[in-house]
Amino acid sequence: MEELLEKDSDGFYSLTRSGKRAFSFLMEEPFSKPRKDNPFILVSLAAILFLTVVVASCVFISVTNRERLDQQKLEQLQIEASLQIDAALNTIYQIFEHYEIPREKWMELFMKTVMIRRSLEETSEYKAVGELDSIISKLEEYESEMFQVLKHRDEKYLELTVEKRYIVRELQTLLLKIDVKIS
Repeated sequence: MEELLEKDSDGFYSLTRSGKRAFSFLMEEPFSKPRKDNPFILVSLAAILFLTVVVASCVFISVTNRERLDQQKLEQLQIEASLQIDAALNTIYQIFEHYEIPREKWMELFMKTVMIRRSLEETSEYKAVGELDSIISKLEEYESEMFQVLKHRDEKYLELTVEKRYIVRELQTLLLKIDVKIS
Protein backbone atom coordinates (compact mmCIF):
# COMPACT_ATOMS: atom_id res chain seq x y z
CA MET A 1 0.00 0.00 0.00
CA GLU A 2 2.99 2.29 0.37
CA GLU A 3 3.08 2.86 -3.36
CA LEU A 4 -0.54 4.05 -3.37
CA LEU A 5 -0.79 5.97 -0.07
CA GLU A 6 1.38 8.46 1.76
CA LYS A 7 1.06 9.99 5.19
CA ASP A 8 1.54 13.73 5.63
CA SER A 9 2.97 15.54 8.71
CA ASP A 10 -0.47 15.86 10.34
CA GLY A 11 -1.05 12.13 10.10
CA PHE A 12 -3.54 12.25 7.22
CA TYR A 13 -3.30 9.81 4.36
CA SER A 14 -3.45 10.89 0.75
CA LEU A 15 -3.03 9.17 -2.60
CA THR A 16 0.28 9.10 -4.31
CA ARG A 17 0.54 9.68 -8.00
CA SER A 18 0.27 5.93 -8.62
CA GLY A 19 -2.67 5.78 -6.20
CA LYS A 20 -4.51 8.47 -8.11
CA ARG A 21 -4.06 6.50 -11.35
CA ALA A 22 -5.25 3.31 -9.66
CA PHE A 23 -8.28 5.12 -8.24
CA SER A 24 -9.05 6.59 -11.62
CA PHE A 25 -8.75 3.15 -13.22
CA LEU A 26 -11.12 1.59 -10.68
CA MET A 27 -13.72 4.33 -11.12
CA GLU A 28 -13.90 4.08 -14.93
CA GLU A 29 -17.00 2.53 -16.54
CA PRO A 30 -16.58 -1.19 -17.17
CA PHE A 31 -17.11 -0.77 -20.91
CA SER A 32 -15.39 2.13 -22.47
CA LYS A 33 -17.15 3.96 -25.26
CA PRO A 34 -15.68 3.50 -28.70
CA ARG A 35 -13.67 6.37 -29.91
CA LYS A 36 -15.20 8.44 -32.67
CA ASP A 37 -12.11 8.37 -34.75
CA ASN A 38 -12.04 4.56 -34.81
CA PRO A 39 -11.18 3.61 -38.43
CA PHE A 40 -13.30 0.43 -38.26
CA ILE A 41 -16.44 2.45 -37.53
CA LEU A 42 -15.70 4.87 -40.35
CA VAL A 43 -15.17 2.01 -42.81
CA SER A 44 -18.40 0.35 -41.63
CA LEU A 45 -20.40 3.54 -42.09
CA ALA A 46 -18.91 4.07 -45.54
CA ALA A 47 -19.81 0.47 -46.52
CA ILE A 48 -23.38 0.87 -45.27
CA LEU A 49 -23.75 4.13 -47.17
CA PHE A 50 -22.34 2.57 -50.33
CA LEU A 51 -24.70 -0.44 -50.10
CA THR A 52 -27.67 1.86 -49.54
CA VAL A 53 -26.81 3.84 -52.66
CA VAL A 54 -26.35 0.64 -54.70
CA VAL A 55 -29.70 -0.83 -53.57
CA ALA A 56 -31.54 2.45 -54.21
CA SER A 57 -29.98 2.68 -57.67
CA CYS A 58 -31.00 -0.88 -58.52
CA VAL A 59 -34.58 -0.23 -57.45
CA PHE A 60 -34.70 2.98 -59.48
CA ILE A 61 -33.28 1.30 -62.59
CA SER A 62 -35.69 -1.62 -62.24
CA VAL A 63 -38.71 0.67 -61.97
CA THR A 64 -37.52 2.81 -64.87
CA ASN A 65 -36.90 -0.24 -67.09
CA ARG A 66 -40.34 -1.67 -66.24
CA GLU A 67 -42.02 1.61 -67.13
CA ARG A 68 -40.08 1.79 -70.39
CA LEU A 69 -41.02 -1.80 -71.29
CA ASP A 70 -44.67 -1.12 -70.46
CA GLN A 71 -44.59 2.00 -72.64
CA GLN A 72 -43.01 0.07 -75.53
CA LYS A 73 -45.62 -2.70 -75.21
CA LEU A 74 -48.41 -0.11 -75.12
CA GLU A 75 -47.07 1.60 -78.24
CA GLN A 76 -46.79 -1.76 -80.00
CA LEU A 77 -50.38 -2.66 -79.08
CA GLN A 78 -51.60 0.73 -80.29
CA ILE A 79 -49.83 0.28 -83.62
CA GLU A 80 -51.27 -3.23 -84.03
CA ALA A 81 -54.78 -2.02 -83.17
CA SER A 82 -54.43 0.89 -85.58
CA LEU A 83 -53.34 -1.46 -88.40
CA GLN A 84 -56.23 -3.81 -87.64
CA ILE A 85 -58.67 -0.88 -87.66
CA ASP A 86 -57.33 0.24 -91.05
CA ALA A 87 -57.80 -3.26 -92.43
CA ALA A 88 -61.34 -3.49 -90.98
CA LEU A 89 -62.25 -0.08 -92.44
CA ASN A 90 -60.92 -1.20 -95.82
CA THR A 91 -63.15 -4.28 -95.61
CA ILE A 92 -66.13 -2.06 -94.73
CA TYR A 93 -65.49 0.12 -97.77
CA GLN A 94 -65.38 -3.00 -99.93
CA ILE A 95 -68.67 -4.18 -98.43
CA PHE A 96 -70.42 -0.91 -99.28
CA GLU A 97 -69.32 -1.17 -102.91
CA HIS A 98 -71.77 -4.03 -103.50
CA TYR A 99 -75.42 -4.75 -102.91
CA GLU A 100 -74.63 -8.27 -101.83
CA ILE A 101 -71.86 -9.09 -99.38
CA PRO A 102 -69.63 -12.08 -100.04
CA ARG A 103 -69.77 -14.31 -96.99
CA GLU A 104 -65.96 -14.22 -96.81
CA LYS A 105 -65.97 -10.42 -96.44
CA TRP A 106 -68.51 -10.61 -93.62
CA MET A 107 -66.39 -13.26 -91.91
CA GLU A 108 -63.26 -11.16 -92.49
CA LEU A 109 -64.92 -8.15 -90.87
CA PHE A 110 -66.06 -10.29 -87.94
CA MET A 111 -62.55 -11.67 -87.38
CA LYS A 112 -60.91 -8.25 -87.61
CA THR A 113 -63.38 -6.89 -85.07
CA VAL A 114 -62.49 -9.73 -82.69
CA MET A 115 -58.77 -8.99 -83.13
CA ILE A 116 -59.31 -5.26 -82.52
CA ARG A 117 -61.25 -6.00 -79.33
CA ARG A 118 -58.48 -8.27 -78.05
CA SER A 119 -55.84 -5.62 -78.78
CA LEU A 120 -57.91 -3.06 -76.89
CA GLU A 121 -58.29 -5.41 -73.94
CA GLU A 122 -54.50 -5.84 -73.79
CA THR A 123 -54.06 -2.08 -74.15
CA SER A 124 -56.37 -1.48 -71.19
CA GLU A 125 -54.07 -3.64 -69.04
CA TYR A 126 -51.20 -1.18 -69.62
CA LYS A 127 -53.02 2.13 -69.78
CA ALA A 128 -56.43 3.33 -68.76
CA VAL A 129 -57.77 5.00 -71.90
CA GLY A 130 -61.01 6.86 -71.24
CA GLU A 131 -64.16 5.00 -72.31
CA LEU A 132 -62.15 1.94 -73.38
CA ASP A 133 -64.31 -0.49 -71.42
CA SER A 134 -67.50 0.83 -72.98
CA ILE A 135 -65.92 0.65 -76.44
CA ILE A 136 -64.86 -2.95 -75.84
CA SER A 137 -68.39 -3.91 -74.76
CA LYS A 138 -69.83 -2.14 -77.83
CA LEU A 139 -67.42 -4.11 -80.06
CA GLU A 140 -68.64 -7.31 -78.38
CA GLU A 141 -72.22 -6.35 -79.28
CA TYR A 142 -71.27 -5.87 -82.94
CA GLU A 143 -69.38 -9.16 -82.90
CA SER A 144 -72.49 -10.87 -81.60
CA GLU A 145 -74.70 -9.30 -84.27
CA MET A 146 -72.25 -10.21 -87.04
CA PHE A 147 -71.98 -13.73 -85.67
CA GLN A 148 -75.79 -14.07 -85.77
CA VAL A 149 -75.73 -13.10 -89.45
CA LEU A 150 -72.96 -15.63 -90.13
CA LYS A 151 -74.70 -18.32 -88.13
CA HIS A 152 -77.62 -18.45 -90.54
CA ARG A 153 -76.75 -20.56 -93.52
CA ASP A 154 -77.57 -18.13 -96.30
CA GLU A 155 -76.35 -18.62 -99.78
CA LYS A 156 -72.91 -17.59 -100.92
CA TYR A 157 -73.80 -13.90 -100.70
CA LEU A 158 -75.52 -12.02 -97.92
CA GLU A 159 -77.97 -9.36 -98.97
CA LEU A 160 -76.95 -5.98 -97.64
CA THR A 161 -80.20 -5.22 -95.84
CA VAL A 162 -80.94 -2.08 -93.88
CA GLU A 163 -80.14 -3.92 -90.63
CA LYS A 164 -76.79 -5.13 -91.94
CA ARG A 165 -75.98 -1.67 -93.31
CA TYR A 166 -76.76 -0.23 -89.89
CA ILE A 167 -74.42 -2.71 -88.19
CA VAL A 168 -71.61 -1.98 -90.63
CA ARG A 169 -72.11 1.81 -90.53
CA GLU A 170 -72.15 1.90 -86.71
CA LEU A 171 -69.10 -0.35 -86.58
CA GLN A 172 -67.32 1.98 -88.99
CA THR A 173 -68.10 4.98 -86.78
CA LEU A 174 -66.91 3.13 -83.68
CA LEU A 175 -63.67 2.04 -85.39
CA LEU A 176 -62.93 5.63 -86.40
CA LYS A 177 -63.56 6.75 -82.80
CA ILE A 178 -61.23 4.01 -81.47
CA ASP A 179 -58.50 5.00 -83.91
CA VAL A 180 -58.61 8.57 -82.62
CA LYS A 181 -58.55 7.47 -78.96
CA ILE A 182 -55.56 5.15 -79.24
CA SER A 183 -53.49 7.50 -81.36
